[in-house]
Order: sequence, then structure tokens, then C-alpha cells
Amino acid sequence: MGNHGAAERILQILSQTPECLLDHLVRACPNHTWNQVFLAVDRLSRGENIWLTNRGPGIYSVRLRGGNVPCSQQGQENHVVAGMREKRRGEP
Repeated sequence: MGNHGAAERILQILSQTPECLLDHLVRACPNHTWNQVFLAVDRLSRGENIWLTNRGPGIYSVRLRGGNVPCSQQGQENHVVAGMREKRRGEP
């Protein structure tokens, strides 16, 4: 299964649990690599299907978009994926 299957699985999980940690999504998608899950989350967040929010050092939550998100959170959420991508490049 590629990234398309990972995206479907992520949306399925989030339809049952509207918000969860990124690590939970990775564990809930055992047929996909961490990179496949991350790329699917990236694509879904750019497609305005989900929000990705930094909850602390190395802790990210993912939730379905719906309803209003306070403006103070929008900027933070919109830049989380770019920051995560930069961090992953430096890791072995």
C-alpha cells in the first residue's frame, strides 16, 4: 500500500477519534512506514482535510478539520509540517 492507502486509513481513524497524536496514527497504520504516514498527513493537511498541531517538543496532534479554529492557532498549525520536514532531514 502506498501513500493513498495511508491517507484513507488516517481519515478512517480520525472519523472514529476526531483528534489523536501523530505517533498513534503511525502505530495504527502497521502496513505503512513512518514516512508514508507522514507524507499522507502532509498531503491531507495541505488539502485542508486535517489540522496538524505542535503540542510540545516532538508531540503533534492530528485532527479532522471542522468548525472554527482560533486565529492564534492557525499560524502555528499551518507551519508545523514544514518544521517537522526540516527536523527529519537532519536525522540519520
